[in-house]
Amino acid sequence: MAGNRVMQRLTLRAPSGAGCDRRAGPRSPRRLAAVLALAAIAAVPAVAELPQPLLTAIHPAGGQRGTEVTVTIAGPDLDEVRGLLFSHPGIIARPVLAEPTEFDPEPRPVPGKLVVAIAADVPPGIYDAAAVARFGVSNVRAFAVSATPQVVKDKDCDSPAAALAVPADGAVAARTTAAKADHYALELAAGQRIHLEVWCRRLDSRMVPVLSLVDPSGREIAVARGTRQDDPFIDVAVPTAGRHVVRVHDLFASGGDETFYRLVCSTGPWVDFVFPPAGRAGETTRVEVFGKGLPGGSPALIEGGNEGLEQVVVDARMGAPAAGATARFAWRLFAPRDAAAPLADLSGGVLDAAAQPPAALAVTAPVIREHEPNDDPAAPQALEIPGAVAGRFQPRRDRDWYSFTAKAGDVIWLEVTSARYGLPTDPALLVESLATDAAGRPVGKEVAYADDGPAEFAGPLVDRPSADPLLEFRAPADGTYRVLVRDLAADSHAAPHHVYVLEARRPAPDFEVVALLSHPNRADANRQQLAAASLPTGGTLPVDILVVRRDGFGGDVVIEAEGLPAGVSAPPLSIPGKANRGTLVLTAADGTAPFAGTFRITGKSRIGEADVARTARPAMLRWNVDNQNQPQLVRMVREIPLAVIPDAAPLTVTEQDRAVRETARGGKLSVPLALVRRPGAKGAVSLTAPGLPGELKVAEVKIEEAATAATAEIDVDPKLPPGEYRIVLRGVAKTAFARNPEAAARLKADAERVAGVAQQRATAVEGAKQALAAAEAKLAEIKGAGTEPPADVVAAREAAAKAMADAEAAAKAAADEKARREKLAADAATAAAPKDVDVPLVVPAIALVVHETPVALDGLAAEIKVAPGAAADLAVPLARRYGFAGEVVVEPSTAKPVAGLTLAPVTIPADQSQGIVKLTAAADAAPGRHELVLTTKLKFNDREITARRPLSLVIEAPAQP
Repeated sequence: MAGNRVMQRLTLRAPSGAGCDRRAGPRSPRRLAAVLALAAIAAVPAVAELPQPLLTAIHPAGGQRGTEVTVTIAGPDLDEVRGLLFSHPGIIARPVLAEPTEFDPEPRPVPGKLVVAIAADVPPGIYDAAAVARFGVSNVRAFAVSATPQVVKDKDCDSPAAALAVPADGAVAARTTAAKADHYALELAAGQRIHLEVWCRRLDSRMVPVLSLVDPSGREIAVARGTRQDDPFIDVAVPTAGRHVVRVHDLFASGGDETFYRLVCSTGPWVDFVFPPAGRAGETTRVEVFGKGLPGGSPALIEGGNEGLEQVVVDARMGAPAAGATARFAWRLFAPRDAAAPLADLSGGVLDAAAQPPAALAVTAPVIREHEPNDDPAAPQALEIPGAVAGRFQPRRDRDWYSFTAKAGDVIWLEVTSARYGLPTDPALLVESLATDAAGRPVGKEVAYADDGPAEFAGPLVDRPSADPLLEFRAPADGTYRVLVRDLAADSHAAPHHVYVLEARRPAPDFEVVALLSHPNRADANRQQLAAASLPTGGTLPVDILVVRRDGFGGDVVIEAEGLPAGVSAPPLSIPGKANRGTLVLTAADGTAPFAGTFRITGKSRIGEADVARTARPAMLRWNVDNQNQPQLVRMVREIPLAVIPDAAPLTVTEQDRAVRETARGGKLSVPLALVRRPGAKGAVSLTAPGLPGELKVAEVKIEEAATAATAEIDVDPKLPPGEYRIVLRGVAKTAFARNPEAAARLKADAERVAGVAQQRATAVEGAKQALAAAEAKLAEIKGAGTEPPADVVAAREAAAKAMADAEAAAKAAADEKARREKLAADAATAAAPKDVDVPLVVPAIALVVHETPVALDGLAAEIKVAPGAAADLAVPLARRYGFAGEVVVEPSTAKPVAGLTLAPVTIPADQSQGIVKLTAAADAAPGRHELVLTTKLKFNDREITARRPLSLVIEAPAQP
């Protein structure tokens, strides 16, 4: 789907043996607590804010390609949904239109219902969908596309007798009912293999599924539960023929819109994993595919048992790492480095039949395979630098040793990828130097160790390191080193699909960018809310930017938004080399036209002699996080949806003149702010700058209701390290907000129109009454004369009576509809009555450069010479900056004592711009080059500032007689 795509295109007890879940380990108390906590997550904020569309569920959450499916969406603030924005252009949605009625002559959208059309060429997989509604664009939810038929559960099937018949190759879309299990019937032949999966976690469902299979006699032959990383599956060859029943239920007996699932049934190939799980991007790589029912497959040759797996060799194509692997969009991500892993989809051969393409790591070095046995540290497998080796944590208690040689001072980066494949592994790295004992036997000494990746980021959602270790190894001496790769969980649980790739490389500095969409709760920093990327005109939208640096990359990264609609802008954000996080702020100007589409964020920098650009990988919460003990469910999304809505922000605050502000340690700055107030804005506003270092203080900016300008006061503590900083002011503006007055006006007009119809029908009743009375009077007159009434007179009276009954029925229907429409209009008018709501306010980042000192020694000589027995003057020029006008003390010293050298400090008065440091060398001073350090001391804003400036001092050799 192209960025900047507008909405018009959418037309607006587990038994052992076969069949058990091999990946299910012991269910931990932590996992149970996390699931219980997840069930309590609130859906909407507790404070009055602008409406934010939240898409909690799509049902059914998928469909078959080449077909149309009618879906129902759920969630708050989804007024007037115009469509769904999908991450594939071949999937489009249109509202379901109700047929015209006697009261609504034109077709009207049915609230919450849409028809999704899936093109025949859409590849099977999981795609993103966001709802576009009156109040903007919602968060993203998952939508599955299959090549096989889909059945939608449309009735209770809460017993084996009521089981819904489903095809052996197809999918069932359903929602659970509280305290009930769903049952599905499959007709299977004896010995027939069936693969069953329940998709929940990968579809953003809150369900914790339990899956079981019962044979025709009622005996349970297989059961599986969802694990931390995977939805449950069963793969079994049934021993008997007949009607088998699949049972699906929620572990906690929950039900409703948010506990939905997709049961996938297949008798075809099932791909479990590939080996090696790595290759070069854009190239074809030969891999072994492991699974069941593989065409041309043979029993898998895996140490520790193949558990019924088959294997086949395939020439697989590596996808583009920039697009990411399909599997990662279903993962539960904790660490930004996980999101930045260069994973790509594999395709080709039997892989094209996989419900979800397997992921492979894109590497630059050749990939070799581990050669067992390499468990003996005395016989490690050789590892080339650079190089990559693929291995398995199998069997239990597996230990894999590798060796390499290095020179003293060599820098080698060692990195393991395993958990980032979505596996429940916990790898660790150990590096030992090798020596020999008196008997000539190798002896290892630990020189480096890493369990997890570095904890690079601080703050909600991203404060956890990757489970995959990363290690910068500096060789202390020439020699041979060996590396141990192990899974800390493998002693208790190992499996053939627990693969890993160990990379050993020379430093190759690079970076990736992650864009995180979330909304912090104002009252509790431990709470995070789903962020809808919607902009009111004149409003702002913050996007959290994370720079994941690789191999010591320390360059500045400029963040830019691309593909924005007209009227929406985002000042470029520069993230300096010593930082890894910032906030990109989007602003919609007054008069910006409504928009719904997507945009991109890129990071640009220079690596060596090359200018490089990296497209940001977006990520967002799955659900709101209400406390720090709840699981922080973050997953990748393919694109960033964006909407501009017609409502106006109450207040816009910007710098009066955007420029890079400069000062020095100890400095103070006043930054003038410009304000734009709009109708409805009320009350005072306070702005603060959260997330800054403690030594960088920004006073609370208080903006009174009548103020037309404001000032941000910045105070730089002398202890703040010099560098570049970005200050983002945040606050809340209050406004009198009318919720969808256009809808209220339409409903009022509808009520008035129906009232007119009701009045017309009431008048028609009166006419019918008169006609009936006339017909009855004529009939009575004839009867009174003793004459038999003619047939036409009797028929006229009966017709008048029927017309009267019809008119009364039509009038009653109109009166009832009039009452209903008037209530709808009254409710809408109440909802549209202005109410005070809070609107988040974000000021685009203020750029600040902090220097070491408010004086510059720009004209200082780099070197001074003095002869033995002589003196020399060192001129110290001062360039005063940032309003500093005080005296400066310059104290000279040498890094190491120099015999016979005398140095005299100098005080440069407030009214002078230069001082002279005197150096005297005794006649016996030893010639040579030394480091001279000038220490400047001053008071800036009554705070002591000290800085050091090194230069070279040369004591010349005595003149020859």
